[in-house]
Amino acid sequence: MLIVNDVKIFLVSICLISVGFFGVLIQRNNIILFLFCLEVAYAGIIVLFLLTSGVYYNTDLQIFAFIIIICIALESVIGLGFIVLIYKFSNSVSLYDLDCLDG
Repeated sequence: MLIVNDVKIFLVSICLISVGFFGVLIQRNNIILFLFCLEVAYAGIIVLFLLTSGVYYNTDLQIFAFIIIICIALESVIGLGFIVLIYKFSNSVSLYDLDCLDG
């Protein structure tokens, strides 16, 4: 059963997820802010998993949250590598400059 603190944490995680996804939809100029909005959405999802695992006394969601954290770290490394590559060729970090990476 959810208590008041759990409901507050649930609302915070839903707000993080929605702010992150709206940022992904709106922010198309700067790839760094785009990745930051993705990270905020992932943080909200992790908080939601951890809250759910605490309410239902299930450790499987905690393990799943840890796996998501590992995937987020890998996504950040790959994304930052792309940012360095885009900046090297176009001197800008705009998502519209991705055509410079044609292989």
